Amino acid sequence: MVIGAGVAGAWTALHLARRGAHVVLIDAAHPGAGATGRNAGFLMAESACYGAASAAHGEAIARTLRSAGLATRLLVRDLVGADKSGVGLRWCGSVRLASDATESRAFSASEAAGLDWVARRPLARVAERGHSQAYSDALVDRGDAVVHPLKLLARVLDEASALGVALHPHTHVRALRPAARHVDVETERGTIRANRVVLATSATVRRLLPAARPVRPVRAQALAAIVQPAPRWRRAVYATNGGDYWRTLPGGRVLLGGLRRLRRREENTRDTSPTEALQIALRAFLRDLVGPDALIQVTHAWAGTMAFTPDGLPWVGRVPGAARIALLAGLNGHGMGWGPALAKDLVDHLHDAAPPPPFKPGR
Repeated sequence: MVIGAGVAGAWTALHLARRGAHVVLIDAAHPGAGATGRNAGFLMAESACYGAASAAHGEAIARTLRSAGLATRLLVRDLVGADKSGVGLRWCGSVRLASDATESRAFSASEAAGLDWVARRPLARVAERGHSQAYSDALVDRGDAVVHPLKLLARVLDEASALGVALHPHTHVRALRPAARHVDVETERGTIRANRVVLATSATVRRLLPAARPVRPVRAQALAAIVQPAPRWRRAVYATNGGDYWRTLPGGRVLLGGLRRLRRREENTRDTSPTEALQIALRAFLRDLVGPDALIQVTHAWAGTMAFTPDGLPWVGRVPGAARIALLAGLNGHGMGWGPALAKDLVDHLHDAAPPPPFKPGR
């Protein structure tokens, strides 16, 4: 059984089904109702750039994280095939914008590592910085993409269903009761006995698994707006260590989010309601990017909850003391980029006794 039908859970179910497993996939709401349906659709190989990840966690972990992102690219490419437009997939590349010297040094380290598709660019050649004067350096990854997250999720679920995965939305799990040879999953509709459970419920994992208490919820807020004249931005953008992000959408629209550092204490919450204070800041940020003369009409404002771990690395593997429960959680706001590949790593480990990913739960 897989609990949680967002990007991480759906891909886990698909990978299990491809191995011939009988899979039940349940969700407390409907697929994509959580973070998957509220994110910006960035299919980026890295969260922090390689140089920053290497400085924080060491080169081996930085390469493992990037490898997961590269593997996700291939998994999505193979799933979608020629029908890229059906899921809004564009291999447009990404650009990161540095706002201080530390981030700029991380860009230099990323370039020096000799990564495929990654190179620094002069700011004058980066249209995506718009009119802002806040940035000092740029790093491009030509292999990154954007996608419509819910349409991609639907494609994953269609493929999983064709392989026999049974999806049960609006099924609220009350408790997990592990035993030596099974796990009893207590739901509001009754108790289901499962051979194994994979928990992929983002920040709400804490409710079912007290050992996952360090995985904390963090709200992310965003908006969409019609901008005239439409900005000539092609790539997905991460700025200020990925804390801010934006991209264009069809029809001359812009999606922009971030700035949670301005209200950090308030944003440490599971509440998914956008707040007036941060939305005002986002609108001012958009104005700074598009300039004083552009016309802006905000059409949507929303928020979603991400799951963060203390060290910024995901939790992937068996739960200590409960071998029949596994976790894919704490993706630190990068579920689209890492989730599909880490799900495959987890399934390979569970089925083949392959070495576990180096992200042990409960560390």
